[in-house]
Amino acid sequence: MVNYLSIDFESWAYPNLPEFITLTSEKRKILDKGFVRESAEKILKILDKYKVKITFFILGELYEWYPDVFDAMAKEGHELAYHTHRHESLTGQKVLTDSLRGSNRFIEKFHPCGFRAPEIIMQKEYLEILKKHGFTYDSSIYGPYSFKRTYGQIQEVPVSTYPLIGKPQMMFPRSLSAKLLFTEPPVGSGYLIAAFGRTIGKIYSLINKQGSPFVAFIHNWQIVPPSHALFPDAKYILMHPLYIPYMKNCQSVFEYLLSNFEISKMQNILKS
Repeated sequence: MVNYLSIDFESWAYPNLPEFITLTSEKRKILDKGFVRESAEKILKILDKYKVKITFFILGELYEWYPDVFDAMAKEGHELAYHTHRHESLTGQKVLTDSLRGSNRFIEKFHPCGFRAPEIIMQKEYLEILKKHGFTYDSSIYGPYSFKRTYGQIQEVPVSTYPLIGKPQMMFPRSLSAKLLFTEPPVGSGYLIAAFGRTIGKIYSLINKQGSPFVAFIHNWQIVPPSHALFPDAKYILMHPLYIPYMKNCQSVFEYLLSNFEISKMQNILKS
């Protein structure tokens, strides 16, 4: 069965913290110290090793830094989808429209058909904005594959959950929460991929046996942990211990999934 594992491709320098939000693009790039290029090159080598083509959800600002990196991704046959310009929290329609405007060069170059909102926080009314900009699918809620449906001309492709208690409800937003973790674990999230390790593969096999593909994502900084990152620091970890799974090196888990499941680009869901 064909499944859909994608990468939310970011620099580590985009945490939703005041000291980072106000940084200019130039200062972020200096802090990044080449991590974007390094992680892209390593991940592309891994994907080539397993002969797998996947979807990268890209921050538009990164294309301004290293256009050749993303040209190489596309040249190797991977899908480049969109993950906002600067990993902005979508607190209103204007935030999304401004983000799209900021990423004009990236969008005109690659014409992405897919979108994923940062932190999987999406409002239904934003889908109309995506449609006007040429997008054909969104993957910004958590839910079972049966939630996949079309709104206007935008197909919503949920990131996989594994319902344990109660009946899942289709709604926007549907993001990571304590209730979701205990009643319908979002097993497609990079967070639970890190927390479960290779055991996540057993859950994905169960989803496949039930007749559905899994839809999952992981971050590039989980596969290639940055060596010079200023975030997270010890104080942040002390105050936010639930962040700890994100500090785990997930390269072996990523390779395990690539070698044990058939993986395809997200855009191919539109053909299924």
